[in-house]
Amino acid sequence: MAIAMLEPALPIWMMETMCSSKWQLGVAFIPASISYLIGTNLFGSLAHKMGRWFCALIGMIIVGLSILCVPFAKNIYGLIVPNFGVGFAIGKEKMAKHLV
Repeated sequence: MAIAMLEPALPIWMMETMCSSKWQLGVAFIPASISYLIGTNLFGSLAHKMGRWFCALIGMIIVGLSILCVPFAKNIYGLIVPNFGVGFAIGKEKMAKHLV
């Protein structure tokens, strides 16, 4: 739900507050995509050892903190860490839920 909320709203917010160029609107989502791949591959086996509920809980906490940090970004570089956190946590949650 977090990434679904960010996809339409983040580019509009970036144009209004950061005066971002068009290439920056798309590049802002690269950290989320890369960290999603890392999260799904890394936590496949770890979620089984840690416990699925604990892995999903940590993922939800990371998503919440990352989404709260997005409005504090002053430029495109300030969005790298929050978007990385969103992608990583979503990948983590997805692997925890699919290990049923």
